[in-house]
Amino acid sequence: MDEPTQSQINHLLQLESSDEFDQVRPRSEQGGLFCMYVPESRTSEALQYGSDVDIVAVHGLGGDPYRTWQHENGFNWLQRLHEELSGVRVYTFGYESGMAFSGGLKGLNDHARYLLYLIKRARPSYAEQKRKVVFVCHGMGGLLVKQALLLANNERGIFGSLQEAICGILFFSTPRAGARTQDYEAVLCQMADAIVFHTPAEKLMENFRTTLLESLRNIAEGLSELEDQFRKCVQGIHLSSFIEKSLLPDMSNMLVDEYSGRYGRLIPLLDHDHRQICKHPSFASPGMGNILSELRDIAQHKSAALAGSWVPALVIEPQDESAAVKTAASLRNEALLRAAATGNIRALERLIDKGADFNTSNSQSETALLLACQYGYADIALRLLDAGADVNGCDIRGKSPLHFASGRSDSELALRILNQGANPNLADKSSSTPLHCAAEYGNAAIVKHLLDHGANCFIRNSLDELPARIARKSHQLEAMRVLHSHAQNLNQESCLQLYHFEP
Repeated sequence: MDEPTQSQINHLLQLESSDEFDQVRPRSEQGGLFCMYVPESRTSEALQYGSDVDIVAVHGLGGDPYRTWQHENGFNWLQRLHEELSGVRVYTFGYESGMAFSGGLKGLNDHARYLLYLIKRARPSYAEQKRKVVFVCHGMGGLLVKQALLLANNERGIFGSLQEAICGILFFSTPRAGARTQDYEAVLCQMADAIVFHTPAEKLMENFRTTLLESLRNIAEGLSELEDQFRKCVQGIHLSSFIEKSLLPDMSNMLVDEYSGRYGRLIPLLDHDHRQICKHPSFASPGMGNILSELRDIAQHKSAALAGSWVPALVIEPQDESAAVKTAASLRNEALLRAAATGNIRALERLIDKGADFNTSNSQSETALLLACQYGYADIALRLLDAGADVNGCDIRGKSPLHFASGRSDSELALRILNQGANPNLADKSSSTPLHCAAEYGNAAIVKHLLDHGANCFIRNSLDELPARIARKSHQLEAMRVLHSHAQNLNQESCLQLYHFEP
C-alpha cells in the first residue's frame, strides 16, 4: 500500500467540530483516521487525567469506526471521553476489514503500515510527538494493532519515536494465539462466521466467505509467529484485556474467553457479548468504570507492565518506616508478576535479587511461575524454579503450573516441574488433570513423564472423559499409544476395561 498523499491526509485528519459522529457516515467516508475530539485549551484541569494522551481506536472484522463504539441509545464513549479524561485526543481508524483479513499477512501488514503513517501525520510537531499513544481495539483489530507495534519497533527510521510513545493497549475480545495453530485457526474462522456472516442473507455471499475463511486458515501460523514477536516488544507497555461474558445468539460458547483472550490484566465485562463489548449506555455503567480506570492508570503511569524501571518511581513517601517497607514490597511483588507475564527476564531477576516474593499471587491467585507457564516463557519459569517457587500453587480455576506446562511442547520444563515435587494428579475445577491437558495437545513425551511420576490415567474430568478419550478426540495417536501401553502394563483387568478403545 502506497503512502497516502498530502491531500488525502489533510482530508482524513481534518478536525471535526460537529457533534454528529454518532451518525453513520457513507462508506466512502469510513476509511482513514478520524479525529473525534481535540481539546480546545490546556487548562490546569486538563492536567489531572489523560493529559498528553492520544487514543487511537481500531475496530475489528466487520466493524465500523463509529458504530463499533456506539450504544443503541446513541452514546459513543470515545466521542465523549474528554468529559472524563481532560486533555485527551481521540481518533478512530476506519478501514476495509474484509480486505485487511482476506489478503493474507501482506494485507494485514499493509493496513498496519497505513495506520502508522496516519498517526505519524497527525502528530507533526515535537510537542505532539511527545504525547503518549494508547490503542483501543476490538476483536481482530487487535491483530492489526500488534502488527503495527512490530512495524513501529522494527522501522524506527520511518516512524521515528512513535514506538516509544506507545504506552498502552486495551484489547476488547482479541484472540491470543494458543499452543496449537489449528486451535487459533478455528477461533479466527468461528469469529468470522459469527460476526460477518451471522444472518442467512450474509451467508449467501459464499465466494467472499470462502475466500476470507481460507485466508484466515492460511495466516493462522503466521499470526502465531506474530504473537511470539509481539511478546518480545511489549515491555513497558500497559496491556489490559476486556473479555465477553455473554454468549452470542445461537452460540454454545464464547468466541473469545478468559483463556484465549488474556493479555495483561484480565477484566470480564458482565452482560456483554462479542458484538456489544465496546458499546456502553453511559459513563455510569459498570463496564465504563473499568475502562476509565485502566485509561487513568496509563495516563498516570500506574501500569504494572512498567515493572523493571518504575518500581522506585512509584513508591510514595509514607507516614512511617514500616509503611514504606510494606509499600515498596507490594510494588516489587506486583512488578514481579508483570515481569513473569510479559517475559521480562532481566526485570524478574533484578526483582528477585531485591527481595520480591516469588510466590506472591494476583487477584486471580496466579503466581509468577503459573503466569510464566501459561504464557510460554520457559526461561522465566526455570529461573523461578531455581529460586524455589511453589510448583503446586493453583489459580482460582484450580489450574497449576503443571497444567499449563503440560499443554505445551516443552517436555523439559514439564519434567523439571515434576522433579521439584509437582502433584501430577491435581484436578482443576473441571476435574481435568495435567494428564488431560497433555493428552489433548498430543505431547507424548510429557504424557510419559506424567505417568512415570505417578499420574493416574483413570481420572475422569467433569465431562466423564479419560485422558485417552481426549487424546482420541484430538487425533493425538502417539499420546493414545503411550496411555494404552501404560494401562496394559498396570495389568489390572478392571482398569483395562475402562480403556475400551483401539490404539
